[in-house]
Amino acid sequence: TAVAPPPEPPPFAISTVQLCRSIQGFGSFETTTPQSLRAGRPVLVYCELAGLRYDQRGDEYVAHIATRVELIAADGSKVWEVEGDAEDPCRRLRRDSFVGTQVNLPESIPPGDYTIRLTQTDSLAGRSATAEIAVTIGP
Repeated sequence: TAVAPPPEPPPFAISTVQLCRSIQGFGSFETTTPQSLRAGRPVLVYCELAGLRYDQRGDEYVAHIATRVELIAADGSKVWEVEGDAEDPCRRLRRDSFVGTQVNLPESIPPGDYTIRLTQTDSLAGRSATAEIAVTIGP
């Protein structure tokens, strides 16, 4: 008898991305407008992830996510970026995964139109997804 190959994991994707004032949990956040950003002030980037891989470690399931946030100028040049890693241990396999990242834009960024590019990498599965938000940094 033939053995069926293991099922393909669901596609890894960023299903939602929002700029926020506060994040309480999955699907629970207070948004801010992309035109209200100011250099030198923090903003939260909230995203929901689909297809995140969890590996079992003892009695827990663990995911590992690498986050990169880039600020891209209108001419396509990268003005600024920040990176971080997080582990998500849980006793039950999650169905809903989200990441909240605080971004502190440097005071040296001039006012204008930019794009925030968010890249999330599922380090266990070696898969990445990217989402972008058009923003305006005011004076």
